[in-house]
Amino acid sequence: MIYNEEMPIALQEDSPLIGAGTLNIPNYTFPETDIFGNPRIIGNTIDIGAIQFVGDNIYAYFTGIPLSGTAPLTVRFTDRSIGEVVSWAWDFNNDGSIDTTDQNPEFIYTEPGIYSVKLVINEGERETIRHEYITVIDGFWADFIAEPLSGGAPLIVQFTDTSTYTAESWEWDFNNDGSIDSTEQNPVFTYNEPGIYTVMLVLNFGEYICLKEEYITVLAPNVAYFEADPLYGDSPLTVQFTDLSTYEATTWVWDFTGDGEIDSTEQNPIFTYTEPGIYSVMLILDNGVMYLLREAYITVTEPLIVNFEAEPLTGHVPLTVQFFDRSTGNVESWEWDFQNNGEYISTDQNPTFTYTRPGTYTVKLTVNNGDGLLIREDYITTTVSDFDDVLHPLSTGLSSGYPNPFSDSTVFKADVSEYGFVTVNIYNVKGQKVRTLLNENKSMGSYQITWDGKDDNGRLVSSGIYQVEMRHDNKRADMIRVAYIK
Repeated sequence: MIYNEEMPIALQEDSPLIGAGTLNIPNYTFPETDIFGNPRIIGNTIDIGAIQFVGDNIYAYFTGIPLSGTAPLTVRFTDRSIGEVVSWAWDFNNDGSIDTTDQNPEFIYTEPGIYSVKLVINEGERETIRHEYITVIDGFWADFIAEPLSGGAPLIVQFTDTSTYTAESWEWDFNNDGSIDSTEQNPVFTYNEPGIYTVMLVLNFGEYICLKEEYITVLAPNVAYFEADPLYGDSPLTVQFTDLSTYEATTWVWDFTGDGEIDSTEQNPIFTYTEPGIYSVMLILDNGVMYLLREAYITVTEPLIVNFEAEPLTGHVPLTVQFFDRSTGNVESWEWDFQNNGEYISTDQNPTFTYTRPGTYTVKLTVNNGDGLLIREDYITTTVSDFDDVLHPLSTGLSSGYPNPFSDSTVFKADVSEYGFVTVNIYNVKGQKVRTLLNENKSMGSYQITWDGKDDNGRLVSSGIYQVEMRHDNKRADMIRVAYIK
């Protein structure tokens, strides 16, 4: 028995004998003997195979995506509660106020902080708190741009404050020597000496800081130099190269891939990289009088293409399907919606999912928090089977009993898609039939069926889990479980 206060996991009623456990587990009552008549309780330990669950079988649980980010942060919450749940009350910051009663809500955190989240189900019947679950960091930061970023000395540079924070003071250090060079918001600075300079901006006497290392390049006279834009991206990547040499050349030779071949003789060429890789670039001026090699200068990545496969694609319920992510490019996160109903069930790269109801399901995979998306329409097909005989009307079936668990009576809805002979029977954990609720011809429609917890002889059954089977023209249409508590 694995017991966790946030997400309890219980053995099924037909679980094999698996050893010893503790008596101190909430919501469980252990019979003195197992189903074979062997004693269970020895001292303070117990054999916990094939136990009967007599608790209420309802647990509150949820997940959220994403769990951290900058304000304002939008988080999608998904209810994962177990059992018959009819109402939800969410408190997204655990302040005692109900923020929404939707089952699968979204919430926007506008202030930085670490938030605990509380979910209460069924008007207070069960609740769970996930402590320090959401982390929201400050959405403000210091930033700046400069123009130009390189050139020959003396180089006059215009700096522009682009911070998201509305500051009241600015302190600029243009050469990272620890001295304040300007207190203007958008200053101009002249670099007189060749070098590569780091620049720092401090807002409000240290409240926010932006440091850009090796940001400004000041060239000496008569040197070869160039820059490119962009420096990285998905293939095919088109790059603009710009000659910024302080040497006045008359000829230019470019090698964009480091293979020794001449790719262009223009001064400011454009080149398209068609294959992923990391490329060194060389510029030669005036047949070798001056040259510059910039190693590992251009990075070309494989484009992000979302793709996935699954196995099997069809089968009888319950059908467990293994999904395989086949996406290319830099993929760092996955969100799977196995029924395309807005609920992200898994964030694993290659998850499994079990379909318990017959139907045709569309599957959606979202990667990198929305950067890529693939929807496969009508991808998984599940059917109901009694051995190899498949029941053709997939809409025929049972709704979950309500309430479940129950002590007085529970109500099912039986849907019949076409005329036929319909039976609804109750079975105990040993597979013995204890009650027939329906056994007659029925036309197409929906029928309400009530079970009062009694067997065919009018006697109350024992507390435990019971299976409710529906058959249509002697083919199994559906099976659900209910818990009865005296």
